[in-house]
Amino acid sequence: MSASQSVFDEHDKCLDVVTTIGIEVKALVVDKEADEVTPTGNSGADRLLYARAFQAWADGQIDGEAEDIFETIQEALDI
Repeated sequence: MSASQSVFDEHDKCLDVVTTIGIEVKALVVDKEADEVTPTGNSGADRLLYARAFQAWADGQIDGEAEDIFETIQEALDI
């Protein structure tokens, strides 16, 4: 596997975990008709997503650096 493919795979895994957490805390909602995940705009849920995603990172469930996690959360929230 090439280094660039490994970076993309790591990002995809991180995005999957962040998205799952976002759905669990209701910061994201699945639109089944459009087949996409969209943010709810709930600032409390957004803060909880940040907290839980960084906790998952601290627990070793997400690889990468803090900046990577922050950027992935922003990507999931369409910020």
